[in-house]
Amino acid sequence: MLSTRRDVRWNGFLRFTPLILITIIIFSIPNLGISIVHLRELATWPMESSYKHPSKALLVFYTLTVPVLSLFHASTDLILFFRSGLAPLYSLVGSIVALGAWWTQWGILLDCESGGDDGNGVESYCPNYNFMEIGNQFDYYMVTALLGLEAVIWAAYAVYLGFAATAVHRQRRERKLGQKLGGKGDLDHELGQVA
Repeated sequence: MLSTRRDVRWNGFLRFTPLILITIIIFSIPNLGISIVHLRELATWPMESSYKHPSKALLVFYTLTVPVLSLFHASTDLILFFRSGLAPLYSLVGSIVALGAWWTQWGILLDCESGGDDGNGVESYCPNYNFMEIGNQFDYYMVTALLGLEAVIWAAYAVYLGFAATAVHRQRRERKLGQKLGGKGDLDHELGQVA
């Protein structure tokens, strides 16, 4: 059951944090679906003899790891937010890791599939090659859709990072103020108060 208590660490404009998390979830679901279709295309694509076909494990890691982890992370944070258990430091660290993961995923996807190779074939970390060079328009549009979805998810995580950093700053400021006034300097006793 969801808590009716309001966590004072997420007051003011930070109360819109669930909207950011819901945005991440909403864009992660089609990203995951397109990634699954893209994985199937990559796994069954007949490679030319000059290209080594990547293993299925590499393809799964390449296409599904970041979307699945992002969906899990945002869902967990949303549940914790509504249960007044989302710690600002946890959300800050999680958003930094997710932001880096999406940036890496977006960069590799852009370099491997939308960009060209270096003239010697495919980059060593790319499990496939440029679809436009071989005339596969369907995969090209899938990759374009993935790049767009990943850019939106990355931007949402950047906003979430800002929200989490603000919450950490507020929490530390309140703790210092509490210590100066002779209190415990801890916000945990205030969690049940209605803001």
